[in-house]
Amino acid sequence: MARSALPEQRRLSDEYFEGGYWLHLWETVYDIGVMAILLTTGLSRRMRDFAERVSRRPVLNVPIYVALFVVATFVLGLPMRIYVDFVREHQYGLSNLTFVHWLGEALIGLAISVVIGGLAFTPLYAAVRRAGARWWVWATGITFVFYLFLTFVTPLLIAPLFNDYKPLPEGPARAVIVALAHANGIPADHLVWFDASKQTTRISANVSGLWGVARISLNDNLLNNTSLPEIKASWGTRRVTTS
Repeated sequence: MARSALPEQRRLSDEYFEGGYWLHLWETVYDIGVMAILLTTGLSRRMRDFAERVSRRPVLNVPIYVALFVVATFVLGLPMRIYVDFVREHQYGLSNLTFVHWLGEALIGLAISVVIGGLAFTPLYAAVRRAGARWWVWATGITFVFYLFLTFVTPLLIAPLFNDYKPLPEGPARAVIVALAHANGIPADHLVWFDASKQTTRISANVSGLWGVARISLNDNLLNNTSLPEIKASWGTRRVTTS
């Protein structure tokens, strides 16, 4: 990178992250507004009534309501999501997605949220109805178990819906990652790389999964656009992003 470009890159980086702090606030305000619309307009109540008309059994009407709720919040929140995840990312040169491809991935995420929401809230509501004053104990336990389940299945079932994951080939980069992983007590049995460059210009690495499916994933931007010393320095200062 040319030395003259460094001040401009630093300015853009500072501007992006400092603006992001305010953006978190506005996203929260926007989300509160979405919840207010659902409650004050009676839309949430109508969705509940529809779910109960379809079936009086909670094992069916709870996931139906959750699906309707997730879709409604997705639609109402779409303007903010478009700005935050598409427009702003392109403004700072961080996204490689066209709007059609971005929307396609957003819809995949919506479908995942519908399924996960139904699986999570059906037993949660059942526990709340039956546990009485100790509902919070059961709710906490169910949430914890479901979180473990989701952490376990994410690298196997969810992540491949967005990217192709392939074994990291033998070579200097793999040797460096294995050494760093062992030094930090991270299992290095499964090392993979994924094609993030179709979506973003960011470099990243993460550890995901539990037990036998735990894996270290590096995106192709990291492998293709950084040197071995830079990869090592990145791990030394930030280690990895856990997901």
